Amino acid sequence: MEKPKKNLQYRRKMLCLFLAISLFVTAFMITVPTEAKTSWTYADTYKTIQATVQSKTKIKLSWKKELNGRLEIYRATVNKGKTGKYKKIADISGKKKSYVDKVQYKKEYSYKIVLYHWADSSHKKKVKEHTFYTSQYTGMGNLVWDADTPSSEFDTCSSYIKMDVRVELTEDERSLGFTPTGYKVYRRTASGDYKKIATVKSKKLSFSYTDKKVETGKSYYYKVRAYRELNGQTLYSNYTDELKLTATPTGNYTLQVLTEEGETDELVMALTSAPNNMKAVLWGGIVYSWHETEDHWEDSEEYGMDLKEYSFDNVTWNTYIAGKTRVELEPDTTVYLKCRSDEFSEQKVQFRVTDVLTSEIRIYLEYNGVEHYVNIDLKEGTGISKPITDDN
Repeated sequence: MEKPKKNLQYRRKMLCLFLAISLFVTAFMITVPTEAKTSWTYADTYKTIQATVQSKTKIKLSWKKELNGRLEIYRATVNKGKTGKYKKIADISGKKKSYVDKVQYKKEYSYKIVLYHWADSSHKKKVKEHTFYTSQYTGMGNLVWDADTPSSEFDTCSSYIKMDVRVELTEDERSLGFTPTGYKVYRRTASGDYKKIATVKSKKLSFSYTDKKVETGKSYYYKVRAYRELNGQTLYSNYTDELKLTATPTGNYTLQVLTEEGETDELVMALTSAPNNMKAVLWGGIVYSWHETEDHWEDSEEYGMDLKEYSFDNVTWNTYIAGKTRVELEPDTTVYLKCRSDEFSEQKVQFRVTDVLTSEIRIYLEYNGVEHYVNIDLKEGTGISKPITDDN
């Protein structure tokens, strides 16, 4: 008769344990912040609020999903990079996914958008969810030269001048204003007025232009502006800053290496500038390389070398100090150079010409005020200077 009593006591203990666990789980679920997921969803969704220019007097604010609550929209004008006082211009709620703001032409605006959600189904209490900022300009985007120092970085030579232009981007890599329909390029000489020389049709935010109608050694001044065709009107951006570029002539050079072929730590060479060249200034660094190939096998070496001494008669030698010494090479003049492996290399130079496919020396110099390089084929002993660009 004792067994049923023990069994009853056991069932009571198990029931109490089950109730205790149920109460703990219920309490835990009540204390978990139920708004966390909603908050994250909203913040992730609405951080992509976009401001686009629809016309000279309209900016459209748009977002991806319907609102579970409301947006309060505030607007401030931006003048010379300074944002003014924000003023509330609209409440948006319900199923709308955009708002069109009426504004003024050629003005920059900053928007503050505050997102609220309803705390309960009665829609009587709202809770601030997130604040977003965006901006826009009701004109053409600002136009700039696409280089830090375009006068030295752009590709110039005796027969053409190449330049790059882009629409300036904001810190978050956005462009403000209308997307261009195209660009207009203007040019003048030192004594002339600006004339349009090209219209480049492009909807991209950057473009390249090559002016092939230039005279060797002559300087030209350029400026560019973007345009947008809208409702029968043509809107223009600002002009870029004026940029002076010169159709730089190339120089012809001959080189004779006086060092015998084989292993060495020094190369002695004679560099001669052609009579019709312009004055050049040596930088002091050279690169020597050779390449050979046979059947399916090939080999090559490249050595960075520093200029250590120079002479104009191969008798009296002068010490070259990088960054301090200025070696000027006039037209129809020969300069003798002693170059050694750079200070960071313990490797000796394997100087080879006759038994390899190619043997070449690259010399860096300033030619007519522009950074150039000269690749000299040692089998031929000649080379032509070319402007240094990002491609070489």
